[in-house]
Amino acid sequence: APLPPAFDEPAVEIATGEIMYSGPRRRGAPLEIKTRFGTNYYVKAVDASSGKTHLTAYIQGGDTLEVKMPVGEYEIKYATGQVWYGEDHFFGPATSYARADAPFYFTRDVEGYSGYTLELFTSVDGNLEMDDLSPSEF
Repeated sequence: APLPPAFDEPAVEIATGEIMYSGPRRRGAPLEIKTRFGTNYYVKAVDASSGKTHLTAYIQGGDTLEVKMPVGEYEIKYATGQVWYGEDHFFGPATSYARADAPFYFTRDVEGYSGYTLELFTSVDGNLEMDDLSPSEF
C-alpha cells in the first residue's frame, strides 16, 4: 500500500492571544484560560444559539489568556498539540480535539459582568469535564 503523504507544512510562529473575534460589539464578561507547560492550545468559543464561532485564540502552554466575551451562551472547544501550523492544519496530524461538556453562560446584571476562569489541564479536583472530539466535530 502506498504511504500516506508526508506532512510537510511549515510551522507558524504565534504568540498567546486572540486570533479572531466576530461576535456582538459589546464585550464585557471576562474569560480567563490557564494552561500548563507541555502542550499548546487553540481555543474556539462557539455561540450556542447560532453555532457560529465568535472567538478564536492561541495559548502557548504555561500562559494565561484573558479576553472579554459578550453576554450569551457559548460552547468552548479546543485543539492541542506541540507545533502550530496555522488555522488550516492546527497542530498537524497529531492534533487532539476536545470540548467542555457544559455550556458557559456569560451574563451581566446590576453588579456588572460575570464570566469564567478555565484551567485547561487535568487536575484532581477540577470542575471541568471534557469530551474528546473528532476533527470533523471541531
